[in-house]
Amino acid sequence: MDVMRKLWDLKLRQKAKIIEFSKSLPKNYVTRLEELGLTEGTEVECCKTSPFRGPKSFVFGDCIFSIDRDIASHVQVEFLKG
Repeated sequence: MDVMRKLWDLKLRQKAKIIEFSKSLPKNYVTRLEELGLTEGTEVECCKTSPFRGPKSFVFGDCIFSIDRDIASHVQVEFLKG
């Protein structure tokens, strides 16, 4: 059985594909993430981590965005090999 993985679980240089957003994530956050290009099926890579559980930076498409734990823990992903 697969363990449910979250965007926040990505370590530096790990890649994943977005599966879905948690139902408990407020709709305005989902809308904003989608406006930024973070949609189901999007491949993302963790490109920077911060100390003290600060935000992590993710690259997807040709953009880099920092997302904090409160939001990234509501994004379900499938880890990619490579």
